[in-house]
Amino acid sequence: MVNKALILKEMGISTWRLKPSEKLTPMIDSPSKKEIKNMAASYPIWTLVVDDVSSFSSLFQHIQKMIQNFGVEIQVITFDQSVNAEDIRGDFLISFGDRSSQFFSGEPSLVHELREILFETTNALQQEIPVIATFGLKDLYQNPLKKQQLWTDLIFARNVFLDTMV
Repeated sequence: MVNKALILKEMGISTWRLKPSEKLTPMIDSPSKKEIKNMAASYPIWTLVVDDVSSFSSLFQHIQKMIQNFGVEIQVITFDQSVNAEDIRGDFLISFGDRSSQFFSGEPSLVHELREILFETTNALQQEIPVIATFGLKDLYQNPLKKQQLWTDLIFARNVFLDTMV
């Protein structure tokens, strides 16, 4: 029998394990002022900014579950032009779609050009946090190949987050 962990280790890939007492954390809404002050959560928080979730909520729920398996809490923000740092309580931000990716990157390029580039923004605690851009839900729904690229983006996000944790 082949030991999968050994094969992954030889490939330079670390295995992920939840501690026996850990459970998946619940998704959270936008923070209140009191919650912002108490942001020393037991789990890191990733903020997901989505251009439009209404038509693709089932797909987005699956994406959220994948991200929660990284051992993080999730804050979801639907993108509009009024999004600002006070809305972001996460330690990491993933923007889904062209509009939100252009907003957080400061670049006029489309998502396929912004992927795999690390950007920065500021959260509610005025801390600089990493930002990555990935495809919008409509693109993911219409093109299964982009779902594979989303997985690559999520692994990139996880690795960046682990490298930047103090």
